[in-house]
Amino acid sequence: MNARSSVPAAAHPAVLGAAVLIVVNDFGLRVWAPGWLSGKLSDAAFLVVAPVFAAAILELSGVKPALAKWVALLATAMAFITLQLWPPLGHFFSSRHVADIGDLVVLPALLAAVWVWSRPHRARLSPVFALFPLAGALLATTPVDEVLPTPASWPCEATPDWEASRPLELQLTYYPPDTAGFTEGMRLTAEDGNEVALIVARLDDTGWLAVCARDGLAANTAYTWQIGPWEEKDPNELGFWHAALPTVHFVTGDAAGVPITDAAACADAQGLTTALQDACDPVADSGWTDPAA
Repeated sequence: MNARSSVPAAAHPAVLGAAVLIVVNDFGLRVWAPGWLSGKLSDAAFLVVAPVFAAAILELSGVKPALAKWVALLATAMAFITLQLWPPLGHFFSSRHVADIGDLVVLPALLAAVWVWSRPHRARLSPVFALFPLAGALLATTPVDEVLPTPASWPCEATPDWEASRPLELQLTYYPPDTAGFTEGMRLTAEDGNEVALIVARLDDTGWLAVCARDGLAANTAYTWQIGPWEEKDPNELGFWHAALPTVHFVTGDAAGVPITDAAACADAQGLTTALQDACDPVADSGWTDPAA
């Protein structure tokens, strides 16, 4: 690593652009278009901003430029890798963090910091002043335990009749992981008291889930659907809303549902209609109130 000062890189357009990307992605794309891409953009931008910011702070604290760069680069890489491979570190920052080894695909973004350090440029913004927006961007991408959109369920109390061929669905607050423990928070019971075996299918990269009866729902039968509360476990097993939704009682129609063999078949089953979504308004259905209100 060269001995050129690391401080001017804080005002490099590529670094400032990465900081803007973090904010736009976390408060825009992740809200309006959640998915794989929006999840990786902030990680990649973080790996550009963090080492540049850390190296500048170290150098301003008296560390030699070359050493500051190496320490910042290695510390950023080790922290990011550990976050994805060791769940307790993520839990220290937020109960919402879910370790994902797939996030390591963005590690090469660290090379952008090395590239910036090796390219002298004339900064139009004071590098020291630029450290403030970089710090703000880094804080913006830190997972926090804020309350996300209201969880909801279909059927709900407003839909006492339900087609046996239609899967039940949930929209949870947090991204639900693939785990057998997830079904421990749901109970579907027939009128004879027997519990129905369930298959859960993820419908998107947020909190939308389809829930199907493995053996199919019977016709003209009353069912009770209980959703949560889930037992508090490691956040990488159950990193989502832990409160219970209202218990729902519904009766199926004249046509019986077919057995569902796996999650893919459940996801492909007939889903919600606009009328059903409108009938089960999420705010009214969840019984949830904003604790900050």
